[in-house]
Amino acid sequence: MKMRLAVPTNSVSASARPFLDRHQLTRIFKVSVTGDEIERGKPHPDIYLCSVERRGVPPDACLVIEDALPGIAAKAAKMHVAAIPDRLFVDPESTRKKRIIPAGQPFRNGCINQQLHLAGD
Repeated sequence: MKMRLAVPTNSVSASARPFLDRHQLTRIFKVSVTGDEIERGKPHPDIYLCSVERRGVPPDACLVIEDALPGIAAKAAKMHVAAIPDRLFVDPESTRKKRIIPAGQPFRNGCINQQLHLAGD
């Protein structure tokens, strides 16, 4: 399965791009959209929609992996969302009705659909 990866981040370009470059992530993530490139950041879906437009992928064919509740708003962009909540910042009760992949559970290569099913709806 070929995946087209993108980084939609509320961080400003002056912070995000040097980080991506320093860690050589631009080789993996061919598209990044930063908070200062769009009018409305997360939790609005604009940053996700801009990312998929640049990648040439329909929103309903995307999986967004997030660690913060504002990112779960990608559902408003008609995308699939898997939340990997950080218990320091997220109340587990508030995410119970959302698709959650427990922290520490690894993604198994080629099994994303199965893990989303196991995570619930």
